[in-house]
Order: sequence, then C-alpha cells, then structure tokens
Amino acid sequence: MAGLHRSVFVEARSAFHVRAVSCLVDYDAATHTGIADLDIEVAFVDTTTPGVRVQTWIEDLAGRRVCEPQMLSVPHKYDERYVFRGHRVTTRLTVPDARPWSAEDPHRYRVMVKLLGPVREYTALVTGFRRIRVEHGEIRVNDQRITVRGVNRHDHHPVRGKAVTRDDMVADVIAMKQLNCNAVRTSHYPNDPAFLDLCDEYGLYVVAEANIESHAYNTSLCDDPAYLATWLARGARMVVRDRHHPSVIFWSLGNESGFGVNHDALAALVRSLDPTRPLHYEGAIFHGRNGETHAWRNGGRNATDVVCPMYPPIAAIIDYARSGADRPLVMCEYNHAMGNSNGSLADYWMAIEREPLLAGGFIWEWKDHGLRQAVDPKTNPTRSTWRYAYGGQFGDHPNDGNFVADGIMAADLTPHPATRELAWVHRPVAVTFASDSATAFVVHNRRSHCSLSDLNGVAVLLVAGEPTHEEILEISLAPHQQETHEFSAALQAAIAAAPATATMTLQFRWTQRADTIYAPAGHLVAWDELLLRAPATKASPPPLGADTKVLADTSTSADPQLADDIFTSPVRLALMRAPIDNDGYKLMPGFGEANRIGGRALARWQRQGVLADTIPAGIQHVQQRQVQADGSVVYRHRVVVP
Repeated sequence: MAGLHRSVFVEARSAFHVRAVSCLVDYDAATHTGIADLDIEVAFVDTTTPGVRVQTWIEDLAGRRVCEPQMLSVPHKYDERYVFRGHRVTTRLTVPDARPWSAEDPHRYRVMVKLLGPVREYTALVTGFRRIRVEHGEIRVNDQRITVRGVNRHDHHPVRGKAVTRDDMVADVIAMKQLNCNAVRTSHYPNDPAFLDLCDEYGLYVVAEANIESHAYNTSLCDDPAYLATWLARGARMVVRDRHHPSVIFWSLGNESGFGVNHDALAALVRSLDPTRPLHYEGAIFHGRNGETHAWRNGGRNATDVVCPMYPPIAAIIDYARSGADRPLVMCEYNHAMGNSNGSLADYWMAIEREPLLAGGFIWEWKDHGLRQAVDPKTNPTRSTWRYAYGGQFGDHPNDGNFVADGIMAADLTPHPATRELAWVHRPVAVTFASDSATAFVVHNRRSHCSLSDLNGVAVLLVAGEPTHEEILEISLAPHQQETHEFSAALQAAIAAAPATATMTLQFRWTQRADTIYAPAGHLVAWDELLLRAPATKASPPPLGADTKVLADTSTSADPQLADDIFTSPVRLALMRAPIDNDGYKLMPGFGEANRIGGRALARWQRQGVLADTIPAGIQHVQQRQVQADGSVVYRHRVVVP
C-alpha cells in the first residue's frame, strides 16, 4: 500500500517568528517543584532589528498562570561577538507545589511563549513535570520505582494500512489502558506527534524509537562512516521534535541495526540534546564489545542505560537478576503473540514480581497486521465475504506468511484470548493469602504513584461456583504498600455454613469507582480468586458391564528409529499437542538452522514424521478401549511395523 501515510502540510509564516522552542522538564519530589528549562529561537528578517523580546510563562490547562512571567531580550550577533549562539534565549521557569506527571496521574501544564517585536506571535507547548532516572538497579519516575507493563505498537489499520487517524490512535490507547498497560514502545520509528499527545493525556510511558533498522546488514552499516550522517539525523529529528512530551521516558537508538560507532556517536548526540532522559538500545547488549565477559552485564553502557533483551527465556532473566548486575532489565520484546501463543505470560510475571532487578517488558506486539480482503463466500469455510489477509494472500512472492499476524489484538482491535491474562498479570492491585494465617489475606498496591482510592473493592465467597456471601472492601493503600486483613466474622460464618464437601473460593474484584477518559465507572480493573477448599475426590464410577470397542484403525508414517523406541524404552508419559506458529520461524522448517539461530520444534517434528501431511503405507495401528465390570477402562494398542 504505497502513498503518504501521514499528513503533510506547508505553513506560511511571517519572516519574523518563533522558530523553535525546546522544553526540558524536571520535578523535584522533595520540594514539589516543577521545572521547565526553555531554549527559544527567533527567526529574524533583519538581524539588526532592535527591541525584540520574548515573554514566557506556565499556566494550567484552564489558563490560570502558575508562575511569574519572564521578559527576555533576544540577543544579536553584533552584541555578543565570539559567544553568539543565534537569536535565542534560555531561561528556567519553576512552579511551586506542582502536581507531577506520571502514567497513573497524567497531569499537564501549558508553556506559553509570546514574541514581542514587529510581529506579535504566541506559541504554546503542553507538557508535564516529571523526573526519569535509572539508578540503583531501578527505573524511577519522580523518585518511585516503576515496572513496565508495555506493548510494542506499529501504526496499522485493517483497511488503510499504515495510514492511521487520530480516532484510530485513541482507540489503541483506550484499549491499552483498559488492559492495564502503562507503557508503549514506538516500534520501530517515531510516531505521529498526535500519538504522543494522547500518551501525555491518557497516561502511558513511551520508549520513543529512532527510525534506524538494518537487519541483514546490521553488523556492517553501524560501523560504516557513509551512514553516520543518516544515523545522527534520524535520531536528532526525533529528539528535537518530541523532547517536550512528559510521556517519553526513554530514547531508543533504533531496532536490530547491530552495534557500532554510529550508535555511540548517536548516543553522544542524544545525551547532548536531552540530558534528562536515559537511553535504550537492545543491540548494545546483544552484540556487546570484544573482550566483554557478559554482554548483558557489561555491554554497550554508552548506548543503553538498561539491559533490554529480545525474547529471553525466563531462566535467563532470573539468572541475570541474581548475577550482581547493576542495570535494570526490561524486555524490549517478549512473549511473541503470533497465533496460539502467550502461554508463559504468568510465568514471566512471577519472575518479574519476585526479582527487583527485573523491570518488566513490552509484549510483541499490539495488533495483527492483516488487511481486509474480499473473498468468495462459496470458497470460504466461514462463508464470510471477507478475511484479514497476510503475506502470500495477495499473490506476493516471496512473502513472510502470517508472520505479521502476531498481535494480542486483531487488526480491528478485537481482543485475542490472551488479552484476558495480560490484563490480569498487569493488574495494579493483587491479593494473596497471608503466609502465617489461614483466615487472612494480603492486599498489595502495585502502583507507583497513586493509592487505591479510585477503586471499589469487593470480596465474594463462592461455594460450588455460586456466590453465597459478599462484602465491600474499604481499602486505600499508598503506592507500593501492602496490608494484611483478617477474614470478617460474617465471612468466617459463611465459610462454616458451607457444605463440607463443596469447593470454596474467595474472589476479589476491583472496579473503577468513577468514569475516566478511558473507562466507565464499574470497569473491571483487577481480580484474584483464592482457593479455600479443594473439590472432594470423586468416588469410583459404578460398574458398567464389560464392553469392548475399536476406537481407531489407522496407518501412519514414522521415523524407524522413533518406532523402535516405542518398543525398546520403558513406558512413560508422552503428551502431544498440535504445532503452533511459534514452533517455527514463519512456519518454515529449517529457517532457524539456515540462519544459524537455532532449530525449532516444528522442523524436528516434521523430520521425525510426527507431523505427516500424508499417510503412506507404514505402521499399522489399532486402538481398543475395554470397559471392565468394575467400571475401570483398559486401552490396548496393536502396532505392526513393516
């Protein structure tokens, strides 16, 4: 789908105007002071024009000034020989008792710039006060540790492709917030400024990524001086355009473009243009430098302030967390959501919640990239007149198959099943049993900046799946705090009154107390269910009488060695499931070996004949099921190997 993906406009302005405003914000949590460092550049018709001044101040979004305005005279090169930096002024504005910005409470202010001279002009930037640091093995916003509950997002619409509207972006942001996401990585290019405006407004942390990617050439272009200017220009454009956005907490130096001198040069430039934000780059810890003993621990410190691997095994991140390293680990991509996937979400988050050095991660990815395509309902199993098509379904060759259908949401934002679990592992409040009491529970506020006062809590006793008792929870914990609560007398009485053999669980639900811009009152935010009593063991079934039935008589093709193993090895449990997309890179057997990135289960299974597309003459297999007089069942298998 070729064309212009974003709006392009030409703006006619007076030759005398505000050319650029740089706004870098900070927040001092000790004094509750908001800080804005401004660098204002003015374009002149005549560089000797006298009496040009700039007035600047900060106001809230209702237009009330929250600091004293400053009047600044614009310098001229004739007045500042040898030290002239251009027609620009710098100043610092401070706001006492400022309300800070965070993803949990995204409060914003407006910075105003008024140009006084031959032409009067107003310029405004909406921003927010917050401080981002990477220190003591943590990612900290406003001096509080945060955990990244993020997704990777591409621009995509099922009809318009990469051309997305503001309404499309709003729908994405609302869905992210409703799934308890607090962060997004702009994979793999700077997003439309409107998207960052929405992240500022709704409350999402952003890893803003430069449009730098080289894949097959990732170990050559990054060290090639011919590409240095492009490297620097792409990174600088992003920083200069977006540095006033409080939602942006990291600058990313690109994606899968190796690690070389061009990255180190860009890192130096970005730190110069914006010393307030840390850097993120996966390639710096993937490739490392010659002589480093462990790239995760020691790699690329000039280019990344965090360890940000792609798709690391759970055991690997736990090993890192216990290695004595000093940088927090946030997975820039993990839990690849292609096809039937995301089965390890809860396992990852058990590790993240347990290990302080693990700072979360970004799911790959947010949305499938299918494009709506008309089809003949007579040839479509669903009898639909359209489908979401992917590589190869447009007559395109070569293609990557369904490798772009890898989101936790469908192309039209219909949630895939894994989103339910994603919302749960991201939940801002968790409930567990108290470790020292069978009649107490612990409530943990997992937020970093807000209490639980905006949520309604309820505990429900379920007996055999039916609610028998309910009580309101009046709990308003401070951020990062937990509190133990004994079962109420009424709850204990309800438990005692339940049948002795019934399954009992205690369910906790937390809903939105009032409407927000992303969810109505009553929206389910978090839930947990604790098992109070397991189901009783079922008695053996009564005798049904002897019966024998042939269940299957099939021919299969198998590796002879695999067949021999059936008879020469001891009997053992063998569980088989259907293959899934993530078992093979792009569903292509041998792809991993050919690209020297390791084998995949799909290829091994096909080589062994486990996944035969056809059933040639081979092993004869008959399976019988016999019900005994006492109700027990005996399975018999007869296998004939040619």
